[in-house]
Amino acid sequence: MIMSSVDTRDFSQIVAEERFSVDAPQTNPLMAASSLDVTRKGSGLAFSVIEKTQYAEPRSVEQTLQEVIVRSERDMQAHPHSTRSMVNLALALINAGQTGAGADLLREVINAEPSNYVALTSLALLFFNLGALQEATEAYLRLHSKYPRDPSPLINLASIELRKGDFIAASSYLERAVALDGCSVMAKHLLAMVLLRLGRHNQSVNLLRSTLRESGPSAELNQGLAIAYLVSGDPKKAERAFLTALAINKTMASAVHGLAVLRFQQKRFSEVIEGLLDHLSHFSGDGEARELLAGAYVQLGQFARARGQLTLLVPAKTNTKEKRA
Repeated sequence: MIMSSVDTRDFSQIVAEERFSVDAPQTNPLMAASSLDVTRKGSGLAFSVIEKTQYAEPRSVEQTLQEVIVRSERDMQAHPHSTRSMVNLALALINAGQTGAGADLLREVINAEPSNYVALTSLALLFFNLGALQEATEAYLRLHSKYPRDPSPLINLASIELRKGDFIAASSYLERAVALDGCSVMAKHLLAMVLLRLGRHNQSVNLLRSTLRESGPSAELNQGLAIAYLVSGDPKKAERAFLTALAINKTMASAVHGLAVLRFQQKRFSEVIEGLLDHLSHFSGDGEARELLAGAYVQLGQFARARGQLTLLVPAKTNTKEKRA
């Protein structure tokens, strides 16, 4: 027989860490954009880059990619000297997971046509995604030398510096990108987050607010503004910014989590529970939301409900224990 019990001591360490995810604004797929984790600690802010997770593609997608590769190979046979055909095949190979063959083709294109923008950008992004940061840096510097008025290489170089933890270098690249193109939302968003890390809180808030006025509604920018307000010590404005982000995009998980953490810290546990239950009714697989929900239940003394949420996080482990019993 499988026995279960609820011991309140099991939940004594459940607290809501002041950790917030900051999503990058939607941008060109050739951009090396990463989301950030921002954690507020006693000694200041800790920033970390959220690495992209590679998921197995469904079989139908694999078949489609293979068909694209076949068509691209035929196009290359028909036009053997066309760099456009070579780039198309290289991108198809990379998307199908054949990164080595794709990279070799992109190098051939660049040797034949040193200023081919798509080939240069695609090769640099491939290096970035593979974690080959030195090669990515060299590629983006080469791209910047070919297209000095394009802010994208500078933004991507800043993304590399963020992965390396050099926020001063990242801010330098981003300031140059903003100077080149004042309309670059991506550059301003990243620069605002870096300014927070460097302790320039008011500049970060002002930059995000001005960007919102210029570019219009954006869930990501409002999420970033909420974090900036929190760090600046203004939780009321932070909450309004979180709510604005969710009004624009009610499915934005990072804003749901951020708002829950803010309310948790203010001991508004009933509101935390209400918001997270609504979110989980649509996105039941959100593990971070369930952890926050369990923590709120604990604070209200509802240990059985907390245990139920935590059990849903580890179904595989639970099943294993039941089989052994």
